[in-house]
Amino acid sequence: MTDQPLYEHLRDLRNKLANRNHVEPYMILTDRTLRALASSRPRSLAEAEGIPGIGPVKLHAVVPRFLEAIAKRERSED
Repeated sequence: MTDQPLYEHLRDLRNKLANRNHVEPYMILTDRTLRALASSRPRSLAEAEGIPGIGPVKLHAVVPRFLEAIAKRERSED
């Protein structure tokens, strides 16, 4: 089940990254991939590696930013 507030937060991050890089948001990560990240809440690149839509390039280029955002949200929930 997708954590909707986390999904929205990740979507905002994706939009900022897309604007900064002058690309469409889906080129950063798709909605499906963001939902999977919000559901599984990976804590490492190894945990994120198997998520659909995350290949080797995206794993190292953009996923660390999303892992940071997930970790930050989890710390604020404590």
